[in-house]
Amino acid sequence: MAGTVRISRLTSAGAVAICTLLAVLGMVLLQGESQGLGARTSGPSNPYDITGVDQRVFFSANDGTHGTELWVSNGTRLGTHLVRDIEPGAAWSDPGSLINFGGTPFFAAHNDAHGWALWRSNGPRQRTFVLKDIFVDGMAHAGGKLFLGAAGPFHGFELWISDGSRAGTRLLKDIWPGPQWSFPSDLTRIGGRIYFSAGDAAHGVEPWVSDGTAAGTHQVKDIARGTDGSYPSEFTKVGAVTYFTAEDPVHGCELWRSDGTGPGTFLLKDIFPGARCPGGVGPGRLSNIGGTLYFVANDGTHGMEPWTSDGTKPGTMIVKDILPGTGWSQSGDSSVKFTSLGGVAYFTATDPAHGCELWKNDGTEPGTTMVKDIYPGKGWSCWSNSLAVMGDHLYFSADDGVHGVELWKSDGTGAGTHMVRDIHPGRTSSLFGDLTVVDGNLYFSADDGVHGVELWKSDGSWAGTRLVKDINEATGTGSPTPTSTPSAG
Repeated sequence: MAGTVRISRLTSAGAVAICTLLAVLGMVLLQGESQGLGARTSGPSNPYDITGVDQRVFFSANDGTHGTELWVSNGTRLGTHLVRDIEPGAAWSDPGSLINFGGTPFFAAHNDAHGWALWRSNGPRQRTFVLKDIFVDGMAHAGGKLFLGAAGPFHGFELWISDGSRAGTRLLKDIWPGPQWSFPSDLTRIGGRIYFSAGDAAHGVEPWVSDGTAAGTHQVKDIARGTDGSYPSEFTKVGAVTYFTAEDPVHGCELWRSDGTGPGTFLLKDIFPGARCPGGVGPGRLSNIGGTLYFVANDGTHGMEPWTSDGTKPGTMIVKDILPGTGWSQSGDSSVKFTSLGGVAYFTATDPAHGCELWKNDGTEPGTTMVKDIYPGKGWSCWSNSLAVMGDHLYFSADDGVHGVELWKSDGTGAGTHMVRDIHPGRTSSLFGDLTVVDGNLYFSADDGVHGVELWKSDGSWAGTRLVKDINEATGTGSPTPTSTPSAG
């Protein structure tokens, strides 16, 4: 419809993910009952959005008294404390979108005095304050500037910029003039600029770029001519080229490349011929591994599999048909990126003989191999969207069929891939969330069956993997709170 811009859509992959999460929640609750996990010494604080700032981590947590608020930790029990009770009492300020900008955490939070607003903190309570009364969803920094997708009182949801001060936090450009929303999203730093998607009345949602000035904030190209929009996402820099996915009415959902100009922005390859988005999902999980673009794609013959590109059409090709035929060895979940360790790409994949396991690729088809069959046979060891590198090891969560979902590490060999610690002893999972490396330690949330879901840290050893602090010491009666969902590769 002319003049109408679609801002979001639920793909079939998203529906599958929701169903999978519901199934996992049901399994965990049943598993908790069978293991007698209702009896606990304390409740969960459920830490999330763990973000490194210098040698500390900031995160959101609920101590059972103050609601979900901003916390900070230096990795010790005494150095872990509430930063400020932003919404006083048991109500929640629900801090989110945490980002480290110039050694200072910026975040969105809510209280009765300001509603949703942009906050900043230097750690102490008195130095944690509202920066601007705007609703924020998404931030990125580039060129010494903080870019925000935000809604102010007069302009709808638009692109804002900040230098970290109240006076320097302002609307950068009203892309869709007036109260309408251009909804800038997927803000990504590419060199000294940011790429993002945004919509206006004439073009729909298309790729944009900004150098931090109003004049330097412009649409890159109207890919899907008219008001429908191409919905670009996953902007990824490899060398001097920015890659992303977009949809046009001729080719469907495909891989594009750009140098930041209209003429230099074009379709790289029509991987799935025709104007279709197979399964509602196009290429995804774009990652820069040693100067090579890795991604997953479905060409209609091989299903969703790992691909690489050197930036040319002939050099854009499938790596290996891991799950032969039209089956998918890979999910389309954009949060499950390829991860580099020693110049080798690591990822999870599903094949008929082993289920979902950890794999690696050195850029060649023969060099695409499973690292280890962690859950022997067809069982799935993959239960996390998070792979993290610390030192010369890859860290991830896995289920070996004996210990539940726990913390694992790998040096890239089968012999060097093993569980770090059985945090929740026995078959029950500790179900920790995303992994954050700060100052030589790995931070994550985990449930040991006694303290609920709390903040943990690891140096990679059994003895060095421990609870940082039991933030919510109130007695809890609930089942473990899952913080990760199974990965389909």
